[in-house]
Amino acid sequence: MPARSLEADVRVPVRNLLGERGRGYGQFLRILDEGRWVLRRGRRVREFALPRP
Repeated sequence: MPARSLEADVRVPVRNLLGERGRGYGQFLRILDEGRWVLRRGRRVREFALPRP
């Protein structure tokens, strides 16, 4: 089944906004990148912390 995109013109009340209006995609990408960094670092820490056989 091919992927489909969904576009909608949605109005969110100001009181429900989590950040600045119009900045959500940039914030999403920044948080995603930070999460990847944390996961990489965590994996690296585990490599050094685990005893080698």
